[in-house]
Amino acid sequence: MKKNNLKLLINFALIILFTGCEDEKAIKQNNAIIETISVTTSNVNQSFFYYDIVNQSEIDSSGNWHLALETKGTYNMPSIIFEGVYVAEYLDILFDDMIELPSTFMQDYIQDNQQFEYEGENEILTYDISSHTVSVKNPDHIYVIYEPVGHTTYKVQFIEYLSGILVFSFSQFSNDEL
Repeated sequence: MKKNNLKLLINFALIILFTGCEDEKAIKQNNAIIETISVTTSNVNQSFFYYDIVNQSEIDSSGNWHLALETKGTYNMPSIIFEGVYVAEYLDILFDDMIELPSTFMQDYIQDNQQFEYEGENEILTYDISSHTVSVKNPDHIYVIYEPVGHTTYKVQFIEYLSGILVFSFSQFSNDEL
């Protein structure tokens, strides 16, 4: 009898262990986001950075990249560059609260990705002439990126830029049907 009670107690503990320890974020978001990836770039002052968001890897400029950090212009200002993707900017939602592709994405995306580069209307990195520093202009903004070759969609948040190094996070939407 005691042996059966012990087996029952062990089985009950194992059930709780495997079902009770689910990721709170996945429960909260109903598995709409696969996972959040954080990326810290190399120093743009030493070499440009190119990122393949689909394969989650840094590559060289000759590969199929979607997001880059380069210096541009007369003063070699750091700039975020998007290649081969559609990008929309969202101001009124938190990264963790955006759990699905916005239904208005096709109306929201910006036709000219150069708008996100330095001195563009929607520049991501900005230069403060008074302190002579570059920073992320709006670190609370979320950028939704649609990659048309693989028909995948991601949310991206640019968190910090410091001394040539950029930190950003992104997640793929599981419901990326446009």
